[in-house]
Amino acid sequence: MNQVAQTFLTRCFALDETIALLLRSELPAKVMQRVVRLEQALSPKYLAWLVYENQHGANIYVAMNTLRAGSRKRTKESIECVRHLYLDMDSDGDQKLAALRGSDAVPTATAILSTSSGKYQVLWRVEGFDFEQQELTLKLLANAFGGDPACTDCNRVLRIPGFLNCKYDPAHRVTVEYPDDSVWTPEDC
Repeated sequence: MNQVAQTFLTRCFALDETIALLLRSELPAKVMQRVVRLEQALSPKYLAWLVYENQHGANIYVAMNTLRAGSRKRTKESIECVRHLYLDMDSDGDQKLAALRGSDAVPTATAILSTSSGKYQVLWRVEGFDFEQQELTLKLLANAFGGDPACTDCNRVLRIPGFLNCKYDPAHRVTVEYPDDSVWTPEDC
């Protein structure tokens, strides 16, 4: 069982919420998506399947916003509510993360994932954001802190800590730190 992944997912979502998992392999190129309730994804059998797929080259991702119950696809229309803001720092990550940590312009991040050497995904747990506010805030964050401007959509998937990033050889274990437990609102940002 992957305790790091389990802890991350339960910090991000409630057991009865619907989430989207994406498994992407490079060689051979293969993509699988599963839309399930968190409770199902955390079952020992399901986690064992994710671990197996990861050990055989699949990168493991989760959509950072919940989906409507009964959804079958991870589309913008299927997103139920905004749960997270996020920033993807793929180049000069150490420098950009230091600038973010030293800034008074944004609240303290809820989670910081190290996806590979010098590359990070930063999360803020939020409530009260509509989709337009989220997209605008994501673009402002990416612009201000040098994040990937393509990572500003509400149905974005990010890596799940505890699994291997199989994009590189050798693979890099995705790690996480939790600087803050707060839930932020638009007034805080």
